[in-house]
Amino acid sequence: DSRNTVTFTGLTANTQYTVRVVAFNDLGDGGEVAGTGKTRPKGLIAVKLSTSFATQIAVDIATTSDSPLNLFSCTIMPNNNLPQSRHITGSEAKYVVDGLRPGVNYTVKCTAS
Repeated sequence: DSRNTVTFTGLTANTQYTVRVVAFNDLGDGGEVAGTGKTRPKGLIAVKLSTSFATQIAVDIATTSDSPLNLFSCTIMPNNNLPQSRHITGSEAKYVVDGLRPGVNYTVKCTAS
């Protein structure tokens, strides 16, 4: 429903913003909902995850050609609380992480600077 969707344009890259929303109708104002989020750094397009084997994850970070980003850091952690995680850092935007456990769901968190 387009009445419930708002797009903010002209925001500054890599900046934290707080958005507050108040619902109102003929009976008056409703409760307030607030959320905080940070915009993506300039030049970051997307992070793509893929796998071709049950024991590996490929992390591909897409950037624009004028991107100021030159350092990427990703942490891959299993969702089953077993002590197996991988941390990768470097200037390359593509990584393949081997040695993962088949059938285990993993969480991947990446940052760029």
